[in-house]
Amino acid sequence: MRDNGQKRKVVSGEFNKGSESIEPEEEGQLLVTEREMRDWVKEIYINSRGRELPGNYNHVLMSELFHIQSSRWHTIADDHLTALYSEIQAFVEAVLNHITRDSQILAELLEITKLSLQKSKHAADEELSKLCQDEKQQPITYNHYYIDNVQNARQESTRNLIKKAMSEASAHDWNGKLHISNNTVDAEKLLTSLQKRIIVDMDVQACTEALAGLSAYYRASPPLKTLCDANRLRWL
Repeated sequence: MRDNGQKRKVVSGEFNKGSESIEPEEEGQLLVTEREMRDWVKEIYINSRGRELPGNYNHVLMSELFHIQSSRWHTIADDHLTALYSEIQAFVEAVLNHITRDSQILAELLEITKLSLQKSKHAADEELSKLCQDEKQQPITYNHYYIDNVQNARQESTRNLIKKAMSEASAHDWNGKLHISNNTVDAEKLLTSLQKRIIVDMDVQACTEALAGLSAYYRASPPLKTLCDANRLRWL
């Protein structure tokens, strides 16, 4: 669920959705490119804009993005419980048929175990409903992994931005051969050259921040951790 439970899953590169090299989508899941993912985030960002300043996003954006991305969780977890129930029921019936010779006793044991399993399944369904209700609330977490992942994403974004600016500056201002001496003049020249090329689109900046936050929260969110916890979903 953590790796394949999201509504939109990013696949590397531009692909042809009709290509045989692409694995079939899971039920209810959309395979998108990084560009399509950014376009989707920007669309939600524009529709959820409030009074925040350019380059910022409000809590409504993160909430809507997360709820859309996690919309498949209930179906996945419910299918898991149903499959687990069927497997256990079949196993119990096979065991009872193997060890019980008397048909009347077998029928009684099957009825008793059936009622017990149904009761456990009902309790598991109720627990799952509670967990899914928690997932529908406003995203919140105190997990330090969320902070670490957001910071790493920001550092990577800054690194790529500087790397691109350095490459352009080297090509245009140093004829492809960047050499900086250890003096103030060269340092100022490099700084000026980089400043001319680092032009940040505030909407893109806000969407990039939101996408990084979504990715980090999706993997560290309390509802996901709880859903993936076998002890919380164990009903036997």
